[in-house]
Amino acid sequence: MMQDVDVLKMQARWRTLTGALGMDAAAAQPVFAKLVAQYEGNGRAYHNLTHVRQVLTSAMELADEAVDWTAVQLAIWFHDVVYVPGAPDNEAQSARFARHILQGWRAGEALIVPVEQLILATALDGETCPHPDAPLIQDADIATLGWPPDAYRRYAQAIRREFAHVPEEAYRHGRSQILTYFLQQERLYRTDHFFARLEDQARTNLQQELVELA
Repeated sequence: MMQDVDVLKMQARWRTLTGALGMDAAAAQPVFAKLVAQYEGNGRAYHNLTHVRQVLTSAMELADEAVDWTAVQLAIWFHDVVYVPGAPDNEAQSARFARHILQGWRAGEALIVPVEQLILATALDGETCPHPDAPLIQDADIATLGWPPDAYRRYAQAIRREFAHVPEEAYRHGRSQILTYFLQQERLYRTDHFFARLEDQARTNLQQELVELA
């Protein structure tokens, strides 16, 4: 659960973003409250508001290279707003949630479609996303994998808590499949920036967790 002071900092970031879209604070606040309720809901040990903050922070490293930085930021805010552990349509549901909100703000398709595309790009099968900022959001979303070993271990433990309802043997099998999928990729990180900074450590972390799951 995010601390109150951190929620306030995230609220300030939200107001800056929505203010740039011409939204006043009173109109943007109810949506922020919905986001907090979703992200800080029961069982969200990793896919929570802290994760949103971490992805935003990572993405900012390449903000100057983004084609549509506004769409990237909105997509990050909404990308895990719907999250059911193991569900195959979390990203699709999150994209629909974002469309509903943005349509309510009378945003045009020129903004809504890129936000949807970038949310869908964060799915495991999102590599074919046509938006030029897809590599940026994809890499920011999995920057966690390249964290130092102790931080990565805490991430892995948080994922296990989110799947607390899954028996140990089944969890080990499913998690091992996902780790193997990542390790089989030619590159985990599509941008040169994150590839140079995180690729080696991420592969070490994934391999170590895979050994521990065996």
